[in-house]
Amino acid sequence: MRATDHRYQKDQEKLTLAMNMLQLNARTNVIRKWTGLSGDRIRKLVKFYGATPSDQRQRGRYPSQSPAVSKNPVIRQQANLLAGLFASSGLMRAQGNSVSQPEWLQVGQTFCRTYEWFVQLEGESRISFEHALLLWRQLLNRTEVTLARCPKCRLLQVLETYRSPLTPCGLCAQTPPQTHAQRLTAPWV
Repeated sequence: MRATDHRYQKDQEKLTLAMNMLQLNARTNVIRKWTGLSGDRIRKLVKFYGATPSDQRQRGRYPSQSPAVSKNPVIRQQANLLAGLFASSGLMRAQGNSVSQPEWLQVGQTFCRTYEWFVQLEGESRISFEHALLLWRQLLNRTEVTLARCPKCRLLQVLETYRSPLTPCGLCAQTPPQTHAQRLTAPWV
């Protein structure tokens, strides 16, 4: 390795992150904000390296509603899983605007790996890359949603910030509560 090769390392990290985000079907605007690459450079990456077919690329406005507040229980369950993956991968410790550009590249790589892991676990994900990014930012800033533990089973769940933290998770809310007589006749007592 030559002594001058390290000067290209930051550019290579930006290109690697951009390619990962393109493969996850991220919009050009999102990639531009995370990597600092120009829109023209990103379009050339798509054209020459063919990260995703142009007919599958996301277009239009960035999503504004968190998947955690969806009325669909499957999407809410996937949002809970994704939030748990964010917490376990260390993404909930990121510090917003106080992080320097090289550290944001590392956070971006971690986010991409976490989202890829989520897609592998779920198989068919109903949460897009941008919706996952929105959910992570809202959890990080505690604007619309926050992470809390279920008071019954202690699992992590995503709650809207105005709801009580004592709200049981979806699984505990579906199971009927035991009566006092059922608890006394339980075989393990």
